[in-house]
Amino acid sequence: MLNSFKLIIPIFIPSWQFFKEIAPSPRIEFALLANEDEQLKWQELSPPARRNFISSLFYNPDWNRFLYIMNCAERLVLHEDERDAREIINYIASRAQVTSPYLQFRLVFIDRVDKELRSTVLYSSERASL
Repeated sequence: MLNSFKLIIPIFIPSWQFFKEIAPSPRIEFALLANEDEQLKWQELSPPARRNFISSLFYNPDWNRFLYIMNCAERLVLHEDERDAREIINYIASRAQVTSPYLQFRLVFIDRVDKELRSTVLYSSERASL
């Protein structure tokens, strides 16, 4: 009986510890290329436009998809996985209305050192043909 009670307690008194640690989230930058030898011009992937606050509380598929992509980016930094990289490429291709045949992305962390911002590239994808 006591063991059953211990299992039921978290239902009524939940833990509010959502994250094991708070760390910076990577920024996704991408480059659209006309050919394989073209110089890279990086653009930052911006989040989807905000909608009405009340309606977005109940239904916001664009923002949920963006959060999923950010989760893929965080997992990609921890351990390289082709599926996560492919999800990010597909998302960028759908959002940017890509007309270029090649796409490449990278994950950048920005740190503040004293009063200076320093960016560190932790992952860079291969050039993908679309």
